[in-house]
Amino acid sequence: MDFEYSEKIHGQDDSLIILGLPVSPYPASITNPKLFGGKKIHLKLGLLWRLAKDYRLTVEIGAPLYKKLNGPQPKENWQTTINISSVL
Repeated sequence: MDFEYSEKIHGQDDSLIILGLPVSPYPASITNPKLFGGKKIHLKLGLLWRLAKDYRLTVEIGAPLYKKLNGPQPKENWQTTINISSVL
């Protein structure tokens, strides 16, 4: 299981603002700092292989179990992780 927390962005990039838009000065919801961040919990299943004496390969696949986001954000159906690590 994996928990992810992202705070709202403090400040803004003035080059993304378009004055005179009817509802908001931001051309898309992804450029609005108030709509960034939130909380997510993912359920994951993973496998670990020992490739050699000091190397390991990890593969994980997961899906969101819980989401509480600060506004509309891109949908996430699943995620994968592939990791090769070495023991020092």
